[in-house]
Amino acid sequence: MDSTDYTGLEVFIKKIKENTGYDFSGYKEKPLKRRIRVILRKYKLNNVKELLNHFYLNPDKYSEIVKIITINVTEFFRNIKVFAKIEELIIEDLPQEHRYNILSAGCATGEESYSIAMIIEFIRKSYNIKYKITAIDIDKEAIEKAQMAIYPIEEYKSIPDKYKQYVSINDKTFTINDNIKQNVNIATINLHDVDSLFDFKFNIIVCRNVFIYFNKEFQNKIVSKFYNLLETDGHLILGKVETLSSYVKDKFDLIDLTNRIYKKK
Repeated sequence: MDSTDYTGLEVFIKKIKENTGYDFSGYKEKPLKRRIRVILRKYKLNNVKELLNHFYLNPDKYSEIVKIITINVTEFFRNIKVFAKIEELIIEDLPQEHRYNILSAGCATGEESYSIAMIIEFIRKSYNIKYKITAIDIDKEAIEKAQMAIYPIEEYKSIPDKYKQYVSINDKTFTINDNIKQNVNIATINLHDVDSLFDFKFNIIVCRNVFIYFNKEFQNKIVSKFYNLLETDGHLILGKVETLSSYVKDKFDLIDLTNRIYKKK
């Protein structure tokens, strides 16, 4: 049973925003409190009031909090069936559209974004297609790693054989090749701001395993932003345990329940 005293949590969330620009007010209560308990254990504190006092004395440490709250769990071609569906969607649309813009929202350290790029690069062997992938995340440190595109050799095994041509193995790491990197634009962007930063539409928006941390109100706001950013008949791909609320279901057709793929009406 959780006996933690969370008095002052709203104030702490506001302080994080003031000091870092990151707004966690839309996070679900349970996962947010779970991360707060991790923070309390890290700094050997008993409650949120002590946490507020600790960071009042150490305001330069707020960036560490962001890293703890934003959980980056990812790998190349995670849930391979989803990537097979992405490949199908692109090939199905080829007669109408030879230019693709894809948004990878909550891209973490870039594995998902580069996985999609590898798929399209492979398709280009048979089809005339141009593409640009925009990868965004709130975590600056994760974005820096994504921009470097250097990964531990242990992750190499998760890349299907036909796509391994797009990486270069070093000693204990491997690097994404330039022909992939040049088509992936990586930036630190908060989902709050996503609809105000682009003057073009996306054919596909991938936002997997991000909504599970947000309350329904915030989810609805972000999905509405995604709707405005999608081309007509564009696709929204969520994580396998995520669903759209009734507020936004009227905007999309569900075309693949297993892989949570929706089509803009």
